[in-house]
Amino acid sequence: MDLRVTPRLVQSQIVSKLREAILSGHFKPGERLVESALCQMINVSRSSLREALRRLEGEKLILNMPNKGPSVAEISWVEAEEIYNARILLEAEAVAQFTKRVTDHDVLRMRAALRELFQAIDNDDPVERLRATNEFYGTIFGNCGNSIIGGLLESLQARITLLRTQNKQPKSRARDGAKEMNEILKMIEKRDPAAARKAAIAHVRAAWDGAKKLFPRNDKTRSPGRIGVSKLVTGSNRMRTRAASER
Repeated sequence: MDLRVTPRLVQSQIVSKLREAILSGHFKPGERLVESALCQMINVSRSSLREALRRLEGEKLILNMPNKGPSVAEISWVEAEEIYNARILLEAEAVAQFTKRVTDHDVLRMRAALRELFQAIDNDDPVERLRATNEFYGTIFGNCGNSIIGGLLESLQARITLLRTQNKQPKSRARDGAKEMNEILKMIEKRDPAAARKAAIAHVRAAWDGAKKLFPRNDKTRSPGRIGVSKLVTGSNRMRTRAASER
């Protein structure tokens, strides 16, 4: 993997390159990141590298332990369940709201992203798979009409991808996930917010179940368990009202 950067916008490129290397599995969860080796690999100064590592630490992709230095973060099952709980609530709402305002151009972008995603899965290309997935969801998150929900989901997306990398998601699950995303898009194309919400929830549930099967059995951390979708929705009067208006 070529991690070298050009002089223009060096700091942003360092962060982007390292993030991509982590999320594509080039650097494995738990792997130590040796600063001297990274500086040589990327051809940047140590101060520039440290600033990039601090930014990735803020995204919770890197841990920096005293006397140990930086390493790629690992996600416990408790954290994983919290991520999936949040996804069910936030993604379902984002998809439903996006469906009410989607344009033909948005649909074309998402269709193209899905084609590229299936191709990347067939080619076993993690970098292109990451890019296509981000393009698909970025269209939703950036145009759902709620910048808070969109921003929360965008910040969560890196952790979701890290979780997939950590669990070594098989090609079969990746393909099933892409098919589920296609179902979401079909409901969006029909301009049916309730059906799109349902498809989004089904996709996250399937991903959750798949992750649970793959998660290391030696993780004894106590899990809070899955929060029922009805509790998530009825926890807010506003969310309940919106959901009812879509039916």
